[in-house]
Amino acid sequence: MKLVEESRKNEALLQTSLDGIHIFDMQGNVQQVNDAFCRHLGYSRQELLTMNVSQWEVQRTGADLLEHIRGIPPKGEVFETRHRRRDGLIVDVEISATWVEIDGKRFMYASARDITARKVLEEQLRQAQKLEAVGRLAGGVAHDFNNILTGMLLNLEMIELEQQLPDDVLQPFRDLKAMARRAAGITEQLLLFARRHNMHTEVLELNGVLESVLKMIARLLGEHISVRLVRGTPEIWVKGDSGMLDQVVMNISINARDSMPGGGELRFETSSVNFDASNLQGHPEARPGRFACVSVTDTGTGIADDVLPHIFEPFYTTKEVGKGTGLGLATVDGIIHQHKGWVEVESQVGRGTTFRLYLPAVERQAPAAQPGGLLSIGGGKERILLVEDEETVRTVAAAILRRLGYEVHVAADGNAAMELWSRVTPPFDLLLTDMVMPGGIGGLELASRLRALRPELEVVIMSGYNEQILEGQTLRDAGFSFLSKPFETSILASIIRQVLDGAAP
Repeated sequence: MKLVEESRKNEALLQTSLDGIHIFDMQGNVQQVNDAFCRHLGYSRQELLTMNVSQWEVQRTGADLLEHIRGIPPKGEVFETRHRRRDGLIVDVEISATWVEIDGKRFMYASARDITARKVLEEQLRQAQKLEAVGRLAGGVAHDFNNILTGMLLNLEMIELEQQLPDDVLQPFRDLKAMARRAAGITEQLLLFARRHNMHTEVLELNGVLESVLKMIARLLGEHISVRLVRGTPEIWVKGDSGMLDQVVMNISINARDSMPGGGELRFETSSVNFDASNLQGHPEARPGRFACVSVTDTGTGIADDVLPHIFEPFYTTKEVGKGTGLGLATVDGIIHQHKGWVEVESQVGRGTTFRLYLPAVERQAPAAQPGGLLSIGGGKERILLVEDEETVRTVAAAILRRLGYEVHVAADGNAAMELWSRVTPPFDLLLTDMVMPGGIGGLELASRLRALRPELEVVIMSGYNEQILEGQTLRDAGFSFLSKPFETSILASIIRQVLDGAAP
C-alpha cells in the first residue's frame, strides 16, 4: 500500500515529533502511528494498527465521532478532546488534524499533545480566582458587620455603665453582650478566610480552644459523624492565634468528613511531648523542647501512598472539579509553621488518617487584670476630632470619650473633618478616624493632611478590616496607631490614653 510505503519513507520524521502522530482513514481505522503516540496511550504499535480511534476517544462516540472526523475542513482544525489510556486514565488532549490524499483516498493526519497538566493549572487558576472573589466578598461583609458590632458593643456597655439594670434584665443583657462578642469572633474568621487577618497571639489553653470550636464543627459535619475530644492532659498551654487555630481544626475536619461519606468517627486527642536527643528520630521537623500535640484521627478511606507526599502542596487536590480548592491542607501547614510548629501525617488506605499537630508549649500565665470599669482607666481634657461615617458608632464613641472628660468634635467624613479643622481653635490633640469613608478622603489621606498641618497631632485609625488591608502602606511607619473594629469601651479608652501619653502599642 502506498500509504504504508510513504509512511516508511517518512518514519524518521514521524519519530522525531514529540507529539503523538496517528494516521487513520475515513472510518477511523488506524493506518500508522509513531512511538510518541504509543507512549501517549500505552499500547504497542502492533496493537494500535488493529484499532479504531473510537476505542480511546472519550468526548465523542459512534456516529458523532465519525461525523466530527468527516466535518474537519480541508485546511485542517485544532480542537480539544479526551483520550482513555490503556490503564484507564483519562487525559486531556489537543489535536491538530489535517487531511492528506494518497492514491486517491483521504486520510486524516493528526498529532496529539497531552494538555492534562495545562488544564489542571487552568482549573487551579479558576479556583484561585473564585476563592479570591469569595474572599473579597467575605472581607467586605466582615467590614460592614464589624461596624454594626462596634455600635452594638459600645451601646451595650454604655447601658451597663448606668448600673441601674433591673435584676430580671441582667441575664438577658449579659447574653446579648456575649452573643455580640461571639459574632465578633465569626467576623474574625471571615477576615482570616479573606486573608485580611493579622496574627494576634495570646497564651491559650489548648483543650479549651478545641472544645469551643468542636461544638461548631459537630454541627457542620452532620449527625453521621461523631466528634470526640480526649484530654490527654488536664491543661496544656500554647501561644497562638485562636482564630487561626480554629481554621486549622475546621480544614482538617472538613477533609475528614469528605473521607467518611458513610459516616464515622473524628477523634481529637491532646498530649504533652518532650523531645530530646533520644526521641527525635522519626520526627524530621522536631527539635528539643516541650510541645503540645493534637492528634486528629478519622475512620475514613485513608490517603494513598503516592498522594501522601503532595497533600500540603497548594492547589493539590484529589477531589472532583468544583469540590476542592487544594488550599485546605496547605493552609493548615502554613498556619502551624507560622506558630513555630509542624504537622505529621500517618494514613492507610481503608483504615483512616491521623494528623498530628505539634505546637511549642508554654507556661500558664496569669490572666491580665481586667479594668474595674470605664472610669477606672482614666480620661483627660485633650481635644479629639472623631471622624466616622457610621452614625451609631460616631454617636456612642463620642459619648464615651466625653464621659471620660475629653472635648470631642465629630465629623461624618473626611471633607467635613477638613472643614471642621479649619474653623475650630485651638488645634486638636488627637485624630480618631475610620479608614474607609465616602466622599473621596479616606482615613489615611485625612491623617496625612492634618499631620502636615500639625506635626504633633496624634492619630488613631480604626477599621472593620484589619491592619493588613493597608496592603503595604506604612501606617505604623507614619506614626499612626491602629484600632481594629469591633472594640469595646475599655479598649477604646485605653488606646486613646496610651497614644496621648506617648505609650502607644
